[in-house]
Amino acid sequence: IDPETGAILRAGSAPGVIRRYSDCLERRSVADIMTREVRCTAPDVALTEVVLLFEKAGITGVPVVDDDGRVLGVVSQSDVVRTLALAQTLDGVRVADAMMCAPFCVHESASVEDAAALLTYEGVHRLPVVNAHHEVVGIISALDLVRWRGTHAAEQGTRGVRFA
Repeated sequence: IDPETGAILRAGSAPGVIRRYSDCLERRSVADIMTREVRCTAPDVALTEVVLLFEKAGITGVPVVDDDGRVLGVVSQSDVVRTLALAQTLDGVRVADAMMCAPFCVHESASVEDAAALLTYEGVHRLPVVNAHHEVVGIISALDLVRWRGTHAAEQGTRGVRFA
């Protein structure tokens, strides 16, 4: 960590080169790396249907939207597990009963660095990405950031990422 700025530093690919890790993140917007094919659900859907969606689509969470496509919350596998632990069954449980309300969203023009900071600060694994009309246009996850960072490192010819 740079003692003057508090920035996270990383060793560069050339000997003796150190640059801020966040510099590579700032160059990209969320729209550049988000997943565009987003599955969404409604609050009145049975939670068992969402569990089937998770299994079938190989995903771990989805935005919950209203009739106008605006984000109301997010429901994830963790929410399902917590609900099952408390209720001992998913019979009759709706998405609204299990979802995380007051979701954290990010605008499609936000920087990747801002999205990474929000994911970290709030301790969430995914953020719905919205446009100017507050409609879901994508989703960005911690895994998307890791994949992008790995691809970016490969493009830069970096064999590994070390933090100073």
